[in-house]
Amino acid sequence: MKNRSAIGLVLPEHQQDNRRPILRAFGYMCRVALALLCTYALASFTFSCLGIDIGGGVVFLLSAAVCLVLGVMFYDRRLLIGGSVVIFAAMLFAAHSYGGVFETLYLIGACIYNVWCRRLLLNGYHGAEEDLIDISERLTEAGVDEASVMHLAVLLIVLIFGIVGAVSTVRRARVVPFFGISVVLSVLMISFGACEGATGIMLMLAALCAVFALSAYDSVYCSRKHIRAQLGTDSNSPDSRREIDHIVRVNSSLGGFVGICAALIALVLLIVPIQISKPMKDIPSVSNTAVKAENFFSALLRTSGGGASSVIFGEDVASRGRESMAQRRIFSGKRIFEVHSDVNMPIYLRSWVGTDYAEDSWYTVSDEKVEEYRELFGSGFSHEYLTAELLRAIDPSLVAPPDTSARLAYHSPLGYVSAYVHIDKKAPSESLLYMPSYTDQKTRLLAYGSRTDTLARGYSNYYDGIFSSADYVLVDDYTVLAHLQMLPNESTALGIASLIEEYADQYEKLRELRGIIASGADEDDVRGIYDALCADESVDVGSLAYRYAYEMDSTARRDVNALMDNLPLYYNYVYDNYLSGCENFASFEGLVKEICGASDEELRKKAQSYTGRHEITAAIIDYLGENMTYTLTPSAPSGNRRYVNAADTFLFDTKEGYCVQYASAVVMLLRAAGIPARYAEGYVAYGFRGAPDNDIAKFETTVRDSNAHAWVEVYYDYYGWVTYEATSSYVIGAVDNTPSDTGETDGSTADTLPQEVTDTTGTEPAIPTDITAFSADTTTGERSEKSGGEADRSAAFVGVIITVILTAFVAILVLIVVHRGRSADKKRREIMSFAGKGRVGEAHRCDVARYIGDEIMRLLKRVGFVPKTGERASAFANRVDSALGTLDGHTFADVMRALQAAEFAKEASGEDLAKMAEYYTALYDAVLEKSGFMTRLYIKYSEILRK
Repeated sequence: MKNRSAIGLVLPEHQQDNRRPILRAFGYMCRVALALLCTYALASFTFSCLGIDIGGGVVFLLSAAVCLVLGVMFYDRRLLIGGSVVIFAAMLFAAHSYGGVFETLYLIGACIYNVWCRRLLLNGYHGAEEDLIDISERLTEAGVDEASVMHLAVLLIVLIFGIVGAVSTVRRARVVPFFGISVVLSVLMISFGACEGATGIMLMLAALCAVFALSAYDSVYCSRKHIRAQLGTDSNSPDSRREIDHIVRVNSSLGGFVGICAALIALVLLIVPIQISKPMKDIPSVSNTAVKAENFFSALLRTSGGGASSVIFGEDVASRGRESMAQRRIFSGKRIFEVHSDVNMPIYLRSWVGTDYAEDSWYTVSDEKVEEYRELFGSGFSHEYLTAELLRAIDPSLVAPPDTSARLAYHSPLGYVSAYVHIDKKAPSESLLYMPSYTDQKTRLLAYGSRTDTLARGYSNYYDGIFSSADYVLVDDYTVLAHLQMLPNESTALGIASLIEEYADQYEKLRELRGIIASGADEDDVRGIYDALCADESVDVGSLAYRYAYEMDSTARRDVNALMDNLPLYYNYVYDNYLSGCENFASFEGLVKEICGASDEELRKKAQSYTGRHEITAAIIDYLGENMTYTLTPSAPSGNRRYVNAADTFLFDTKEGYCVQYASAVVMLLRAAGIPARYAEGYVAYGFRGAPDNDIAKFETTVRDSNAHAWVEVYYDYYGWVTYEATSSYVIGAVDNTPSDTGETDGSTADTLPQEVTDTTGTEPAIPTDITAFSADTTTGERSEKSGGEADRSAAFVGVIITVILTAFVAILVLIVVHRGRSADKKRREIMSFAGKGRVGEAHRCDVARYIGDEIMRLLKRVGFVPKTGERASAFANRVDSALGTLDGHTFADVMRALQAAEFAKEASGEDLAKMAEYYTALYDAVLEKSGFMTRLYIKYSEILRK
């Protein structure tokens, strides 16, 4: 609008103003409708994910009522303040009947939290049962039931979402509020598998498209800078500001049509996915993306106080102690990994090892010793690398990658199978890397599903067998070449003993050859020395010494030299660090001699051989299986024995525990026998099933938090660490764990494992199917019998709340209409007064004349005088004068001539304006006098519809 009034009013244009108020009203209604779309999308998505079944129609009506109230409030600043006061008063009134504001907020929060926990229970997160909040006593004290609290919670949720929708669309479009809450809700619900359909998400996406379109429109047409440029003014006067504010309001209202069009187009394009009712967790492209995002941000932002590492805050989780105290263990059923392999056997995924047992916890060595370890062996060294190098030196085929067609390489004499293991991480974790023990460190990490492509992210050996990587939060999946250990037996011990004997036989020849090479001898001299060493025996062309003399180049010889240096070095390191005791260690020494039926000297001598070492370990595990009880809910110490640590209490007092106590006890008993041993923990992948995608691997399994486990690793001199299952139930179930390359299990593998790693998918506890607080009692898990009076009171209370809000809305609307009508009437009278007294400036007289003319025509229309089609202005004026006569000494023909002069000749005198003002005043009074009550109200207060 380019016309300005000297008296501070923006005057409407003569020809088009009659239609503009209607368009503005509809445009504003469109913005309110967009707020309704945002609110309904958020509410329906949230209630669907939480399993709160109150009906889509009810949600829509609640959203519509809230958005209607907020739409009226956002129309004017005074209305916003007044409405906020009324809503706040209604909330205080509601809170008063529940025992106060803070008590009401607590009850609402607890009810919503319980609903969320029940939802997690249905999705397999069994630990959520322990997190349910018992609020029965507080509900009794407040004199209400949970259903009424949930009704109030639903209303509060819709109100909050309504505010978000109104802030995002009404008056000015703001993308951040709606976008932010939509993303947070979507990631949270999809990550936990709570989303059961696409309707809510698609509605949110359509609403988001509308908000973006509306924001783009507002950034241009509601920009004050842009409007000033269009008006060609830099003035900051009150008149200029009021005019710009008016234009902003007009353009803002009309922008509602843009938003509605964008929403309709988005809904048409999304009509097919809206109908998807399949849970989002069953759509990998959706759920996997959400889980990866959750993994990254969770690992990135977690603080050390929460029991996990943080890339930002950088605590060394590897050095943190692991408590061994026996206490009830609860598993949620959360997915940790998806593991693919070509072999059907349990796979131990180690993440951490314990060196020292003190103060009832396992610890790695101190930071100073970690640095010493790295200085001694190098930052990239690990015992697994040393074991692989020993096997590679003795016989390269022992660690060669499996044939691509067979995919497996069996090495039964040594008790392991070479296979590629593909690990897909599904849950946030620390920087500790979960690796099958033992893995070939020379191949590093491979790209997921590949057997050749090295992953461009590294990891390091934090300490002996503990691998860490700052990139782990970014590596969601990876592949490793693993030499998977079967549970060892006497044959395994004999095979390892034979291997080490062969190495010892080659060692003397290697030492002679190293010496001659170090002295500068050429290749002929080296081979001559080897021939001389083998003069009294047949030459084995495949032996290590032969290959060292005849086939190896300088690089290969350097690797063998490093192996020869590191084997005794690591041997000494193990005996210096993995034989430490604990509190009351003498009791362990006495018990292990009793278990093995041997004296101290006999026990030490037996422990020096590999077969003897295996027999001692097996005897200890058998003893625990016969005398201890496996349970996830162990009894508390009896008090008959001084508590020093969990292992001591487990062996000599309660005799109850789970894997942590079994493994801790076995390690301490082995050390008491003089055998280096260590505590290891991580997860066990088991229960493999046939994989549909054979390009990756033949078998697959899901590793959940219930697969968490602890076990024992026993050192076999010079060879390395061998995994033993300390928990007796596992050994009984998997003693014959010969791997299978078919989809069938042999009954001796992981399918018979006890509860600690039993697949939770088939043993979920019975959970009420109705998880809403509208009909379920959270304290008992059973359907509660609500009396008719309680149900009626809940419904009546919700009805009272809605009635109060709607009544407040109507009252505020009436007050605003009356106020705006009176304000408009006052301004109208001021204009007439200025015109009647000749105080309108010459530059604005034509505008004022057109304004008065429009007002006169509006009044004539109310009493039935409208120009007929083709009727000339003079004929219309004569018809009016014939009916109304002269008013205040003036006729309508006089007014028409003055109006035509202003419209076409652009001329208006002070006398003409005075004549028109006097005629309008007289006509106004005459119309009011002859009109009914409703018509008078409309004439007096309808100005609000035209602002």
